[in-house]
Amino acid sequence: MLVFLHPYARGGRFPAIRGVLSLLVAGWAVLGAAIADATDRNPTLWARWPGYQRGAATAVALDGGLAAVVAHPGVVHLWDVSSPSVPRSIAWISLEEDTATQLHLEDGILQVLRADGGVRLIDVRSPAHPRLAGTFQTPASARLAWAPWLVAVGRQGEGVELISVLDPDRPRRVATVPLSVPMGWLGIGGRKLAVVDGQARLWLFDLSQGEMPKPDPRAPLRLEAPFVTARWIGDHLVVVQREGTSAVAHAVELGDPSALHLNPRGLPLSNPPASLSGDGASGGDGWVVEQAEDSRIEIERFAWQPDEGGSTAGRLVRVGDVLQLPMLQVSIARSGPMLMGVSAAGLVRIYDAADPVTLRQTAEISLAGEGLDLALSGESAWIADGSEGVVRLDARDRGHLVEAGRLKLPGRSLKVFPLSSSQALVLRAGNTLTRVDFTDPDSP
Repeated sequence: MLVFLHPYARGGRFPAIRGVLSLLVAGWAVLGAAIADATDRNPTLWARWPGYQRGAATAVALDGGLAAVVAHPGVVHLWDVSSPSVPRSIAWISLEEDTATQLHLEDGILQVLRADGGVRLIDVRSPAHPRLAGTFQTPASARLAWAPWLVAVGRQGEGVELISVLDPDRPRRVATVPLSVPMGWLGIGGRKLAVVDGQARLWLFDLSQGEMPKPDPRAPLRLEAPFVTARWIGDHLVVVQREGTSAVAHAVELGDPSALHLNPRGLPLSNPPASLSGDGASGGDGWVVEQAEDSRIEIERFAWQPDEGGSTAGRLVRVGDVLQLPMLQVSIARSGPMLMGVSAAGLVRIYDAADPVTLRQTAEISLAGEGLDLALSGESAWIADGSEGVVRLDARDRGHLVEAGRLKLPGRSLKVFPLSSSQALVLRAGNTLTRVDFTDPDSP
């Protein structure tokens, strides 16, 4: 992070550079540098680059045009992605705890599952001013299901605990659904809770009667084939089973008042999916996320097709071709036709998947970088950014830093020596010196 500051005392702790400017370079933990004027005792912040703390990404969540990304060490970044080709950093906030493994973002409340199993709530209704709200503990082995007003915590062999988060500052337990068998999956759709237990039985509970869940009067549905995963998509529940050598997605018929059963017309999948996703619209579409053999991510899309006669029954049909993400993701989220994926290397990529045949990348954000060295030359600032290469900043407006070029180099960039405002020498690991030219910032 590059920071322009008003001045420290003359003769202070920073070495003088270009008269009144001083330079401080921080290590990996701070991920940046500071520039200070050496003529005043009271420093005043002028500008930052890149404006957010950086680190390896672990999870991503989307809600409309707002994205939340967790990066090491436990920092939540908020981005405005309403214009997917020009994502804009809004704010970041420290979790004050270890890093997170899951996120759920809906109606201005970000629910964060910490690595130790606890849940932290963050109020992002004003995205520019995120606020740490309440927290509650869960077992590290617990399974969670999310809704804007409720978190369902599946405790192995103890049932499902329901936590109200209507007041994000004071989450409270409101009920417990007793289940003495191990938990396979649970999810909340609308005002219904679905649970698949360790004996491959699907249970439904009605959450519309106040805070006490009401068991569905129908007997639980026993799944005959090995259970893989499930997902609420709009008002419809989709179950994936392993049938022979294939994974098949079936819709659960919820409209029959006498019994629950699967629609026999399933959708065969090429691989067992790592997860399912779907929008919240009634009868909305869904995506199957699969791990391909070459470590890429494959996505198959399907939509709900109602049966003739206007009943609530229906089946799943494939939409478009199989899409591939060109890098291994640690977390994927989507909102409408927009898809975001993050990698452990700290890359965040945004894709437009509106076309059923192609997947188009619209933007890329790097949360990686080490900020190992910084140097000034005229109106340019140069950063040796470790594994991210070298970055040139336009510093003509000290209150607004503009990235004016980036070049990824093999290995790690350790030091930078400016030759002019557009050229520099970069010392890389292994004592290799490379000359870089940013005369054309689009093709350095």
